[in-house]
Amino acid sequence: MKTTIAILPLFAAVALLAGCSREDAASAVKDARTTIGELITPESGNPDNMLVVREAKLKERRRQNTRWTAENISAHPELYLQQCQEDVKAAIAQYDALLLSLRKLRNENERKAKEAGEEAARLNRFIEEAKPFYADENTVYPVTVSGFSFTKEQFVKQLRAAIKDRDRHQAEAGPARQRAKAAEARIGQVEKAKESAEDTLRSLDTKLADVKANKALSDVGGIKDSVAGILDFADGIQDGVDIPLDVLGEPSAAESDDAFIRKALGL
Repeated sequence: MKTTIAILPLFAAVALLAGCSREDAASAVKDARTTIGELITPESGNPDNMLVVREAKLKERRRQNTRWTAENISAHPELYLQQCQEDVKAAIAQYDALLLSLRKLRNENERKAKEAGEEAARLNRFIEEAKPFYADENTVYPVTVSGFSFTKEQFVKQLRAAIKDRDRHQAEAGPARQRAKAAEARIGQVEKAKESAEDTLRSLDTKLADVKANKALSDVGGIKDSVAGILDFADGIQDGVDIPLDVLGEPSAAESDDAFIRKALGL
């Protein structure tokens, strides 16, 4: 029995080191006494009955030590509110990081759309100026377009390249504008979510002050719902905006330069 008595303080020390409260530690020692007693004198006719009870108690103790149950919240309201504060602060930090990413995405795509649009417009001016020369079968070469002189061979190559580049830039501008617009919409969503989280954090500060003064916590359900909603949004929102892009197909290698240009110009 001396060995048995020596083991009991060890159970208490292990329980306290594991983060249990003094009440849980006392319960662990009590369970240990029960366990040792059962090892010495198991229940007659049903030796597993007490084991089932102990396992049930252990599961419940683990549940309360890993989840904020009504019992834990009632026993430790300050710790519960402090945990809520930490969770909400982590969500706000996540929102801030996402806003930086979304603003960068928006700015990059606005710039791409602007540059692509300007380049497409420049090329289109060249194409419109060149179109009458190319359409007229009596055009005498070399011709001068946009201040540059071209032989017929140079003119055909330059016009074809200009059409392809214009179409490529136009194809890039549209999706870039779409991504920028989608990013702006997502920024608005995240900014509102962050504002709501900051309001909740201020509310938690007030409730924590009340608890410290009165040692009572009200509207636990509302707190849990608010924090859960904040965390769900933070976990569920995507980093960035993914929008499918329509890629303009290149003309086939078998298509002649002349046929390609005439088709593109509607000639």
